[in-house]
Amino acid sequence: MNNSSIPLLSCIAIMLPLILHDVFFLRGIKILKKHEIVRLNYQEELIPTGCGWFLFFYITSTYLLLLLLWCFQPSVALPWKLGVFFLCGSFAIAALGWQDDCAHDKHIKGFRGHVGILVTERRMTSGFLKAWAGGNISLIICLALYDNVLEILFHTILLALSINLINLFDLRPGRASKVFLSLFILVLVSTPFFSVPVSWIMIYPIISATLLLFYHDAKRMVMLGDTGSNYLGFILGYTLISTTPLNIKIVFFLLFLFLHILAERYSFTTFIRNRPLLHKLDLLGGKKAPPMHSEASYSSSSSGSRFIKRG
Repeated sequence: MNNSSIPLLSCIAIMLPLILHDVFFLRGIKILKKHEIVRLNYQEELIPTGCGWFLFFYITSTYLLLLLLWCFQPSVALPWKLGVFFLCGSFAIAALGWQDDCAHDKHIKGFRGHVGILVTERRMTSGFLKAWAGGNISLIICLALYDNVLEILFHTILLALSINLINLFDLRPGRASKVFLSLFILVLVSTPFFSVPVSWIMIYPIISATLLLFYHDAKRMVMLGDTGSNYLGFILGYTLISTTPLNIKIVFFLLFLFLHILAERYSFTTFIRNRPLLHKLDLLGGKKAPPMHSEASYSSSSSGSRFIKRG
């Protein structure tokens, strides 16, 4: 790629999410409120949920434009295979998160809770369906990227763990974005792929869009929901399995597995609250009260099942 085009593409990668946010965000929030896609947060405020679709829209739209512009760069060999599976996987995971955000059984938490319902009531919860489908999506992607059976199995589990990981922390405003960005930066510094300046063009839309939604999430104006947390988890996992060396993958695999086991036994919110430094970081960016409070239009009994308190 011509080095002179890198600043222009970088500018597009950073600015397009901002432009899309300015044009579509308030319109999208009105649609969510109109259709009563809202949920009670931990302070008993009714907040529009499922706003991770904004993340998906900003990032995917930017990527498609960048890929279109790259097509006019004859010297660039685009990794079409990685790109196609990323975009298709992104949509599938965001859609799974959305169906969970709109479900009526959000009060059921944890792996044991979902399995317990399956065993005792012989029905699938939305969370169990999401986990099952997410595992299958991870398997399909890894079957396409790897040939060895052990590699396929390892990367499938790693990607599936990552998809669910951010959701484990999405119990307070802004926390999911903070955890994602922290882990994402660790992944980026662990791979030589992103030491090439042109590679950062693909990173800018992710960071730009995440920071935009972080502001509104941290101020208790919106919730990313499972749509957003699972989508961010997919981005983290896909970056991990497609760019980092095996030793780094093993470290993250063990970390993700440990956090999942820990989440079944302990409350991350209690753990964070009892540690002053973590508690201050957890509150960072979220002091201002939101402009959107509970409204009479949200109080119809037909949507009461959506008014589930966020942990």
